[in-house]
Amino acid sequence: METSGDAEQLQAKAERLKAWLLSPDGFGSYLDNFFRENSQFFDDYQEEHSLHYTTLHKDFASKFEAEVQGWLSDEGLTEEHLEAMLQIGRGNEAEEIGDDWVCLDPSSDVVVDTMLEVLDYSKWIRNIFELKRRIRTRRKVRVRKAQADSAPTSLSPEATGHVIEVVVPEGMEPGQSLPVSYQGQKCELVVPEGVGPGMTLHAAVP
Repeated sequence: METSGDAEQLQAKAERLKAWLLSPDGFGSYLDNFFRENSQFFDDYQEEHSLHYTTLHKDFASKFEAEVQGWLSDEGLTEEHLEAMLQIGRGNEAEEIGDDWVCLDPSSDVVVDTMLEVLDYSKWIRNIFELKRRIRTRRKVRVRKAQADSAPTSLSPEATGHVIEVVVPEGMEPGQSLPVSYQGQKCELVVPEGVGPGMTLHAAVP
């Protein structure tokens, strides 16, 4: 019988798996090389390359199986845990934690779908094109809990809950909406005038 402690542990492992899938120190390194080496095939679907796509799918699926088996072994897990962790991992952005910053990667849902359906060619080919598009246009968002002396007085934690700091990612302009999640809490910020990429915003989350 699964206890709440087991579920929390599996949740934590699922987050580690998602980070590994996109990390340059994990499967993300293979993904980057895969798209770079096959860039001529993945800008747009080309029917004349359909046979080659099936070959790429077999190579990709084999590589994923080998790599994920190694990760599971390192984590002391089995294949029985894998699908459960991938299912748990859907719906939340991958988080890479460094110091007290959390780096949110919006590509993570589609990479999870790609891995869940890696053996089904028709689903893989759809997911892999979407993954290439997401990776090419993704904007990683750095978030952390605001330091006590840096948060605006109008956003006191006592009145609003958590106050977070958000670094505006590249490509964002004033007036654009920036969806952010932190420790399961979600909000949407509007980049104000005079604020650009690399600058810090503050926001309150419950």
